Amino acid sequence: YKLTKKEIRENKKLSKKRIYIEHVICCLKRFKILACRYRHNTKKYNTTFKNIAGLYNMKLDLAWN
Repeated sequence: YKLTKKEIRENKKLSKKRIYIEHVICCLKRFKILACRYRHNTKKYNTTFKNIAGLYNMKLDLAWN
């Protein structure tokens, strides 16, 4: 089964988005919140995750400026 040129272009667009997202997930796993089982208070999971995501976004913002 061969892909059409349109399908190839669409796959390339999708892969560019996916690789960016995979890099973000990899960076978040360095904090171990996504890499391991979360063993702390589950009520604070969202707050903890949002704080880590905020730190990552701040790092990106500093890198772009």
